[in-house]
Amino acid sequence: FFDYMDINHSLTELSAKGKKTPSSAMAEIVKMPVGDVANCSGHCPFVPMRLGTPIRHVLRIIATGSKHASAKKTPVSSDRDDSQCMAPRRVPILNECGEVIHVFSCIDFLDIALRFSQ
Repeated sequence: FFDYMDINHSLTELSAKGKKTPSSAMAEIVKMPVGDVANCSGHCPFVPMRLGTPIRHVLRIIATGSKHASAKKTPVSSDRDDSQCMAPRRVPILNECGEVIHVFSCIDFLDIALRFSQ
């Protein structure tokens, strides 16, 4: 998902090529589709899941980075070396059309837990 580190990454990539000033690079970045910039820095991995996914699978992904029940801190696969990967902090929940209807995070887990504490 979109993080300030993604903007910094894109800005340095465009400026490093020497063809753009930081100002012109930023002007280009703000015109880009968010999907081209989101998580390009690798600092905020995410794993989309379907609406019918059991909540335990969503929580397992956030806690361990793995969809497997026996996983213990298994890194999430991404473009980077597995040793550099981390469990996602956010899990987009997709409907049958592939549209994001909610982004599940640790805050959602706390909300659910507090409902059962009363």
